[in-house]
Amino acid sequence: MSGFEVAHSIPQDDSHAFINQTLIAHDLLGTAPLEPRLAIPISTLEVYHRCHLRNPQFSVQQWVRVLCDISNVE
Repeated sequence: MSGFEVAHSIPQDDSHAFINQTLIAHDLLGTAPLEPRLAIPISTLEVYHRCHLRNPQFSVQQWVRVLCDISNVE
């Protein structure tokens, strides 16, 4: 089982006007502004950011390849 198969349901907080506000409260960032179907942990983005700071040529495509390698996804 890869990390990409994990699914969680996060109920929207009634005090938040948008689902992304609820996701951010759970340290997640939605991939769409209004109705995200996928969310990325903020910690994952922080690791990418630090890698990119150390090597500006480190691209998002290379980061996705790293994540796929870790999760045994081709």
